[in-house]
Amino acid sequence: MQHVISISIYLAIGIGIGVFYYYVLKRNVLGEIFGACIVGFIGAVLGGKILDKVFEYLRNVGNVNIGTAIIGAIILVWLYVLVSPSSHKDS
Repeated sequence: MQHVISISIYLAIGIGIGVFYYYVLKRNVLGEIFGACIVGFIGAVLGGKILDKVFEYLRNVGNVNIGTAIIGAIILVWLYVLVSPSSHKDS
């Protein structure tokens, strides 16, 4: 049950960061909103696992280090935006 909660938290963070990059920052990424959300989820998982030891002082919620998951998702989606074909979405 704990794994389901952890995956749900990572998924929520990834979707949130993907939506933020696509709709708020108006960045066009490969795969549009779905691509941004998938990369955000992967970044949240990687950030939560890799950066967990670095930022141990951040609060753990549901066995997930929220701060490192958010940092990982932001970094990975940002890198994904940089390698995507165009940098701005047409309004």
